[in-house]
Amino acid sequence: MIANIFTVLLQYVWDVIQMTFSFLVISLGPMMLLAFVMNFIAGKVEKNSYRLMGPKIYLRVFGGLGTAAHELGHAFFCKVFGHKITEMKLFSPDPAKGTLGYVNHAYNPKSRYQQIGNFFIGIGPVITGSLVIYLFAALLIGVQPPGTYLPEGYAPAGEGMWQILGSALQTSWYTAIGAFSDIFSGENWSSVWFYIFLYLVFAIGSSVTLSGADLQGAKKGFTYLVIFILVFNGVTLWLGDFMYDVSLFFARITGFMNAYILLAALLNLMFLVIIGGLAQLRRR
Repeated sequence: MIANIFTVLLQYVWDVIQMTFSFLVISLGPMMLLAFVMNFIAGKVEKNSYRLMGPKIYLRVFGGLGTAAHELGHAFFCKVFGHKITEMKLFSPDPAKGTLGYVNHAYNPKSRYQQIGNFFIGIGPVITGSLVIYLFAALLIGVQPPGTYLPEGYAPAGEGMWQILGSALQTSWYTAIGAFSDIFSGENWSSVWFYIFLYLVFAIGSSVTLSGADLQGAKKGFTYLVIFILVFNGVTLWLGDFMYDVSLFFARITGFMNAYILLAALLNLMFLVIIGGLAQLRRR
């Protein structure tokens, strides 16, 4: 009797761990991977821009807007998760410290919600920066809503973790490629808004990077996020398909969110190739 109860409890705990892992992989896995890819590409763009233009020109023409967008990404999630912003500089270059701007914030360490917030505050610039780029694409270029780019008859679904994840990745890919094609369609090349858009994307996109401090804060918040999901799954797993439905819902939401990050990464990659080519010509 006791052995059977112990076996059932052990199986329940194992199912909770599996469900938590699946949820994290589905909802955050692609986003975190794309965030690091975006961080790498944007860092290269910024570094090569420094070499091509020089720090002063780059910062005056592009750095102010990009840094402000970066810091506002942190500030936005500070507000969402109830952190108090104690000091904020949207653009204040400090060569001695190697910083261009900062957001200092305080929170209640006893609040699990605010602790979880550290994760989103840390990666905030990647999320908000990519969303802003998509917003500019929609307003200035006329990029269509995300669902427009899905193939006719496409129905994302799946019964297991990998099927749901695959559907989410397909959604992201179709949306990002469709938007990218729309941006560089022939009719846009003759529009002044197209070139304003490219300027805004370059300024903001090259600052969608994560500093060491950003990653440390995100790491601390991630631990609390995992604990919260474990507890939540432990309480709700007996409801059957409830967490499956939650995972599917988040997969669809993050599928479109990841499309924005992927779109920003593709645009930044294009800028990296152009800047790299110009830098090579300059050396000659």
